[in-house]
Amino acid sequence: FPSTFIDLEEGAIYEDVEWKPRGWDNLNNALLEGFRVGISLQFRPGFYYKGNKREIDLNNNRSRRNEAGIRTRLAHEVYRRAGVPVSRTRYVWVNQNGTEMGLFLDIESPDNEWLARWGRDGNGSLYKARWSYRGPFFIQNDLLRGNESVYDALEDYEHCYLKKNRRDSNHSDLITMIRGLNAPALTGRVFAMETNGSEIGEQKGFYDSQVDVPNILKKYGVDSVLANHDRGQQNHYLYQDVSRDGRWETYPWDLDLTWDIGNRDLWNTLGQFPGGGPITEDPAFTPDWWFYQAEPFFTRLMSIPEYREEYVTGVRDQLRTVFSERQLFRIVEQYGVDGQAAFERDKVIWPQVSGGSLTSIAEGFKDRVKRARQAAFWRARNEDLDGYAIPPVLSDGRTDPMVPGPGNLIQFHVNSLSAGSSNLSEGIDTVTLRYRLNGGNPQSAVMFRAALETYDGDYRYFLAAQPEGTTIEYWFETVDDLGLTDRLPASGSFQTEVVTDPTPSASQITISEIMYHSDLLGNEWIEIENRSSRFVDISEWSLGDSSPEHRFEFP
Repeated sequence: FPSTFIDLEEGAIYEDVEWKPRGWDNLNNALLEGFRVGISLQFRPGFYYKGNKREIDLNNNRSRRNEAGIRTRLAHEVYRRAGVPVSRTRYVWVNQNGTEMGLFLDIESPDNEWLARWGRDGNGSLYKARWSYRGPFFIQNDLLRGNESVYDALEDYEHCYLKKNRRDSNHSDLITMIRGLNAPALTGRVFAMETNGSEIGEQKGFYDSQVDVPNILKKYGVDSVLANHDRGQQNHYLYQDVSRDGRWETYPWDLDLTWDIGNRDLWNTLGQFPGGGPITEDPAFTPDWWFYQAEPFFTRLMSIPEYREEYVTGVRDQLRTVFSERQLFRIVEQYGVDGQAAFERDKVIWPQVSGGSLTSIAEGFKDRVKRARQAAFWRARNEDLDGYAIPPVLSDGRTDPMVPGPGNLIQFHVNSLSAGSSNLSEGIDTVTLRYRLNGGNPQSAVMFRAALETYDGDYRYFLAAQPEGTTIEYWFETVDDLGLTDRLPASGSFQTEVVTDPTPSASQITISEIMYHSDLLGNEWIEIENRSSRFVDISEWSLGDSSPEHRFEFP
């Protein structure tokens, strides 16, 4: 529908803007249950939003997902922290035809400016996949497998992939890539473990030259940990980075069905812990259904041993770092605080979908994070990856208090994901604290689980208060009943010291080095804690040491 768009924040008016509902799921929900719809706005040439934006996507955050976009915002944040190019999000308030429509989530649309922010110059073609009854990628087909004998015309490709830049050029670059991936020499090799080395090398050489495999495997890994199973064949972007090496990359899109909601009803299965039976009985726990084919692109990549190992290692690293409970819990808590006022205002407009406070909803969302971590571990554990079973994963190792005083009981925390069988009620294995006091002999203590739920992997141990000046070196170890192990940190140890006055004064920011990880090119891990009662914005802060090369600026 033609419309006029007014940005009250900018004081700008845009006319002849195309208004359309965003997403069939939201539209059907609105028609059946009286909820509002998501909105997509298309701006005409010469009058782009803020000079260069062709479109705006406003996500409906309520209806059956009653948490004001927390799941969508958090999913975008996990991709970003994992290094996968993804859109930014923000809350906006929408009025339509004089009526308040309420709180929406503005999701940044990928374009050349978006590419530049992620270090791409926009000289290559950017495509948005879409659902279509036409073309070589009908909804039941893999995005990289088309029936070329039936569909070969340019317009059929255009129905399935929309050009988002370089609109004066055709789809020839995309067609060349797809035909190359569908060449006979590269098909028919599903989990081809028996294929001889030269043929495997031929496949790997082609994939390495045509697609950015590390980028794709990283995205697939985050897809798995977020249970992102909403029509992968259409909810992605493709970009050919011609200025660097000419390889193709893929970027995520439409993340409102992550975490637990989707066509496969993944969350109901997770909710059956611990009595739900073997998780591998549900086909939704394998990546193959992403593209609805017996031989999807992911499966072809997994036929190559080096890619299998890289994928499993990547999932494990994500569970340890960007998908750790401690990191995500703090983000979720802040979402609840940031959106609370607008959320309460929104409930007045849409009482039929109102719930508790946004802060309480955010608190409840933490349980979903715990379950999603366990499910992601189990998917990686049970995928048929020819011996690359994921070992246990330790994360979030710390003490409480972080800097103890001489009268403080010292509580050690660590999170463990481990399993030794196909039943989620089993495989809860030993987690051990190792520590030295003032450089003495190592001591051991078996840690205990803090909760009874099998998906809650928080382990603790209490150490008696130590005298002032005591130096404590510590690390964590675990072994499951298959003999697979993990250690945190992987080498070396954490360290803390008992001091007289460990509590900084109000308004101070505490920056603590928590790990020097020599296995990761000398990276240092720090923790920043705000111990004051006020909000502190650390964006654009710069952190460094005596070396000018060791400097990090917060975005």
